[in-house]
Amino acid sequence: MKKKFFLFAIAFLLALSSAFYVAVKFGYFNIKNINVNGLIKLKAENVISFSGVKNGQNIITVKKSKVRESLMQSPYIKDAYIEKDFPSGMDINIIERMEFFCVPYMGAYIIIDEEGMALRVENDINNLDRPILTGIDLDGFKIGNKISMKNEDILQRLLNLLNACLGSDILENISEINIDEKSQIRLRTYRGIVVLIGEGENLEYKIPFLKEILTDLYKKNINYGIIDMKHNGYPVYRQYGGELIEQK
Repeated sequence: MKKKFFLFAIAFLLALSSAFYVAVKFGYFNIKNINVNGLIKLKAENVISFSGVKNGQNIITVKKSKVRESLMQSPYIKDAYIEKDFPSGMDINIIERMEFFCVPYMGAYIIIDEEGMALRVENDINNLDRPILTGIDLDGFKIGNKISMKNEDILQRLLNLLNACLGSDILENISEINIDEKSQIRLRTYRGIVVLIGEGENLEYKIPFLKEILTDLYKKNINYGIIDMKHNGYPVYRQYGGELIEQK
C-alpha cells in the first residue's frame, strides 16, 4: 500500500513538473499586462520604464523588491507597491510627489514638493504653474533630495503654509511667496492682492478665512489691495495707501 502511494506521489509530481515546464515553455507566465495606479503627473509608460519590467518577461523571475528599488530612483515617486496578478499580470501602485513651489536658482527654477524635495529644474518661467518662492537663501540642492537652506525653520513654516493652502484649494491662486528680512511671509495672488501672513502661525484659522476673503473680493471685482493677517485678531483689508477695513 505504501509502495503504491509512493509511486502515485512520484507520478503526480512528475506530471505537475511537466505541466509547469510546458506552461513556462509556452509563455503562460510571461507578463502580458502591466497596470499603473496612482498617476497624477507621470505617464504610465514612463513608470513602467522606470520599473524595468517588460512585457514578455517571466513573472516568476520578477522580484518585487527590485522593481520597487528601481521605481524609487525617480524623484517624482514617493512610494511604490508591486502586486503580481498571476499568471501574466502585474500592478504597479505608486504615490507621486506633488509640485508645490519653485525656487529661483542661478537663472533657473527648482521645482519643490510638499516635503521640500527637489524634483526637477525648469529653465523657462512660462512653464511654471506653481508659486515662486523669493527672499530665501538656498545653500544648494540635489534632484531627489531635500533642499538645503540656511534657516531650516523657515522651510518648515513654508511647507506648513503650502500644505494648509492645498487643503483649502487656494494654492492655485498664489503666484509668489516672499520671505522678508524679518522672516515675515507675504503672499501675492495672480490678481495682484497681497496677503501678509506673519510668521506662519495659526494657519488652521488663517487659511480658511483667507479663502473666504479672496472669494468675497473677487465677487466684488476687487483685484488689488492688502489683506493683513499678521496678528491673531480679525484680518484687515486695505487698498494701497487707503483705509483699513476689518474683515469679520
